Amino acid sequence: MSEELPKAYEPQQVEKKWYDFWLKKNLFKVDPQSKKKPFCIVMPPPNVTGALHMGHALNHTLQDVLIRWKRMQGFETLWQPGTDHAGIATQNVVEKEILAKEGKTRHDLGREALIEKIWGWKEQYGDRILKQLQALGASCDWSRTRFTLDEGLSRAVRECFVALYKKKLIYRGNYIVNWCPRCQTALADDEVEHEEKKGHLWHIRYGSLIVATTRPETMLGDVAVAVNPKDKRYSKLIGKTVVLPEVGREIPVIADHFVDPKFGTGCVKVTPAHDPNDFQMGLRHQLPQINVMNADATMHSNVPEKYRGMKREICRKHIVESLQGQGLIEKIEEHTHSVGHCYRCNTVIEPWLSEQWFVKMKPLAKKAVAATRKKRVRFFPKRWEKFYLSWLHEVRDWCISRQIWWGHRIPVWYCSTLGLSDSWTLGCMSERTSVRASERTKCPPIVAIETPKKCPKCGGKNLRQDEDVLDTWFSSALWPFSTLGWPDKTPALKKFYPNNVLITDRGIIFFWVARMVMIGFEMMKKEPFRHVHIHGTILDELGQKMSKSRPETCIDPIDIINKYGADALRYSLLLLATEGQDLKLAESKFDTGKHFCNKLWNATRFALMHLKNYDGKPDSEANLTLADRWIFNRLQTAVHSINMALENYRYIDGAQTLYKFIWNEFCDWYLELIKPIVADNHATQWNLHRVLETILRLAHPFLPFITEELWQALRQSSGRTVTTGHGELHRTGHGELHRTGHGELVEPSLVVAAYPKPLTKIPFVKEATEMMLIQTVVTAVRNLRGEHGVSPRQKIQGFIHVASKNKRNILMKNQNDLKELAQISELQFIEVSQKPERTAVAVAGDIEIYVPMQQLFDVGAERERIGKEITKTRQDVASFEGKLANKNFVDRAPKEIVEKERARLQEHKERLQKLESALNSLSLEGRGEG
Repeated sequence: MSEELPKAYEPQQVEKKWYDFWLKKNLFKVDPQSKKKPFCIVMPPPNVTGALHMGHALNHTLQDVLIRWKRMQGFETLWQPGTDHAGIATQNVVEKEILAKEGKTRHDLGREALIEKIWGWKEQYGDRILKQLQALGASCDWSRTRFTLDEGLSRAVRECFVALYKKKLIYRGNYIVNWCPRCQTALADDEVEHEEKKGHLWHIRYGSLIVATTRPETMLGDVAVAVNPKDKRYSKLIGKTVVLPEVGREIPVIADHFVDPKFGTGCVKVTPAHDPNDFQMGLRHQLPQINVMNADATMHSNVPEKYRGMKREICRKHIVESLQGQGLIEKIEEHTHSVGHCYRCNTVIEPWLSEQWFVKMKPLAKKAVAATRKKRVRFFPKRWEKFYLSWLHEVRDWCISRQIWWGHRIPVWYCSTLGLSDSWTLGCMSERTSVRASERTKCPPIVAIETPKKCPKCGGKNLRQDEDVLDTWFSSALWPFSTLGWPDKTPALKKFYPNNVLITDRGIIFFWVARMVMIGFEMMKKEPFRHVHIHGTILDELGQKMSKSRPETCIDPIDIINKYGADALRYSLLLLATEGQDLKLAESKFDTGKHFCNKLWNATRFALMHLKNYDGKPDSEANLTLADRWIFNRLQTAVHSINMALENYRYIDGAQTLYKFIWNEFCDWYLELIKPIVADNHATQWNLHRVLETILRLAHPFLPFITEELWQALRQSSGRTVTTGHGELHRTGHGELHRTGHGELVEPSLVVAAYPKPLTKIPFVKEATEMMLIQTVVTAVRNLRGEHGVSPRQKIQGFIHVASKNKRNILMKNQNDLKELAQISELQFIEVSQKPERTAVAVAGDIEIYVPMQQLFDVGAERERIGKEITKTRQDVASFEGKLANKNFVDRAPKEIVEKERARLQEHKERLQKLESALNSLSLEGRGEG
């Protein structure tokens, strides 16, 4: 060994060194032509706007554990990295920056100039999160990093859009959408976050009818009043008309089964342009659609002049005041209801009639449901499968067009050679809906992968591309195969599709997981991945979701890495990663990971100090001690348990098993047992070396940095050849080299070492049982010491009575180990009749261990200590009794305070009784000594 390990582990001096080494040696790169079995995970692409947060830290730690484990098992392992262009989020960030610095809006700049600025912003900041993931230890093939707007993925998006359009699975239609007035774009249903809000229910008189509404401003677009056909109260009014207040327009009374006769008055206003249910009702009854709002949620020119241009909230106030002035408000009730908000800017969503592009979801969902039923896509934990299927069963068509500029432009062109105005693609949304269908059918839309040069129908060259871009989640839905080179039939696509597992948060099961499954089956005829592991959400210690808008709830992973080290962060999160449950996190939790790293460091440092004269040669198992055999048994049990845990995505079980084995069994027991003999016992040195080397391989996926540092130190100390997952290492004059899957000779690394495999039969079961008996006795003695405050290092005398002859023989045979671990100077095995007097007893099953009282404490000093406690407790009892004897206190104090004082008096009386009994016992003991 060239030099000893430093006394303290300093992660900052280790982590960058080894990560740079791994990158330099291309240890994360994959070979799609390899004959090895593939294993692939695609990284959920973080937004280019993002910085690493604790949710990323947990998600990517889980992925990295699996990837490193499979790589060490000898798989051709691809962890596909990349980032998402995040249309609305990124454009919002850049627009705010431009407004702050230049005082300009996106409309001042124009489309091309804004897109150019966003690309510039992306180049400057877009990959920072990937650099931060490297600090976490993420072992991705970074040479394959993709971006959802890069050239290859853009081509894939066009191919997919055109294919779905040709199958009539994509269509354009005039429908109610979720409209964000702030972002001025449509949103999909699952991009709307609903919050319970306190509001009002206004009961408004429409002639002889009273309707109830939570949104009086939309009444300006009412085209009917609806009642339930079975509601006898209104049966005679069906087919007649009422006058719409504020507008003066006559509107019909219609009958529709959708109306709940028990809600409000049983009469509902019908506003097809501003309510999805009313929209459907309007289609059933062929009612007109009147849009009363502009794109920014101000009132449209379709409304009475006095309300035009008002914000919707201001208009509501003025309408209510006007109706009250006319005596048309029957009553106002407080009403709590669910209000949709934009998931990006939290603006209240406006249900809005607009022409948009949609994907037909029912045919796609049917295949996804069937795949899950047939176990082709399995969820871990299984309960999330029901959650996923419930959404698929109720899925509505997906609005995929967005009225922003950053994103994949919809590959559709319109020919205006025959005089068609471009206003419907350039003007405000209300203008978009005004073009007559007959005008559009002169030359149908041109849907193409490549930009067309002329209209295929009329030959005209006056073409304009659709102004909208696709929903970000459209390109993300292609991620499992587009990143592998689709639509080209690449070796990577052939090798790694379907992916093996997707690891993600429950929050994007609908946004992303379901859509990947649907699009995967439609475009690739196969599931995109076989397993979906859903992990919990990171919360702060009070159970609140961490949010950048509330900095006090956030813990920055980079701060934790700088303070504790990446391994400590990873391991602490793994120990908290209960199966699919949310995680409450405080910074103090990272002490666990830090202390564990220090424990492993110190254990290895101890081993290296005692292996200085080890020749690196194996010994015979016949020469191993009981402790050697026991630890090897426990090691193989841990190997089996950890492999099983990772196989089933039970990371916490694997991390806890590793913790218990290393901390409790290896460090606290085995190293203590071999300390007196290891320096001169070749068999124990061999066993210590092989167990520690296996531990480092076993722990590597969880703690990649520290294990690499320690494994390299162990390898250099013994000069031994170590087997990796890719073949034998070959000794050279400059150290050891091994061959990678690419045929390249590189220095060895734990990254590509063989992961420990469970043995078909775990050895040394008999020895493990014997050792468990010794541990039981030692633990009982240690507990007895603790109860009496005796130093763990103070030698004591011990007497043991064992009822079982077999157990007695085991303990007698191993009494040297027993005495060493329990710090017993003299040990006697006795019969039941030989029980010594004046002793304390510890019981371990059918074993009794007796220790003389005078060895546990100084009887005189103990009597003095207890006497002082008795004096103090008597004073406390007198104080409580005096307080409770005070009639003013008992009568005037709150009942719970009085009861609390009585309980404390009783508690102190019981304590006094125990102390007096203990003092009496000691007094008898003292007279016995005399």
